[in-house]
Amino acid sequence: MTDIAVNAAGEIWGITFNAIYRIDAATARCTLVSPLQGQYNGLTFVPAGVLNPSAEVLVAVEGAGTYYVVNTADGRVQRLGMLGAYPSSGDLVSIASAETWAIVKVLGEDHLARVDLRGGVTTLVGPTGVDDIWGLGYWRGRLYGFSQGGVFVTIDPVTGRATEVMRTGAAWWGAGVTTIAPTAPP
Repeated sequence: MTDIAVNAAGEIWGITFNAIYRIDAATARCTLVSPLQGQYNGLTFVPAGVLNPSAEVLVAVEGAGTYYVVNTADGRVQRLGMLGAYPSSGDLVSIASAETWAIVKVLGEDHLARVDLRGGVTTLVGPTGVDDIWGLGYWRGRLYGFSQGGVFVTIDPVTGRATEVMRTGAAWWGAGVTTIAPTAPP
């Protein structure tokens, strides 16, 4: 899996570079929904009211930065937009009552970006200072990054700057957070 996504009901979906799966939350059993054309590295549910007035929408991003709506019934994808001129480093996350963020590459360096999925506008926030953040999470007003190099960081949503929390020694490929993660600080 290159990434996972969790909706408000706790359903888990996973994506590989070229396929979409449902994941059983109790057993972790993966069921293929559909093969995909492309090279996907990020997945998130978008809260109801952002792209659909009454339902969450599953969004996948390719390494080149194009993002797609994924039909959860049959796995078909429909192009929605691009992360500006920026390729995806490896993840995006969208939270109700918050925003949608992505980690993008700018001249080979990871940057935090704010993404307006409705308007198709990507705004760079700033460089993270950490390379290959392939997992992005959110909890209580904080962004969390997980790197392929095994570094776990917090990311400042105002500056984009990452602060190392710990080194795990294990490569991180993706992160999944429910769209209803708490937004109020602890």
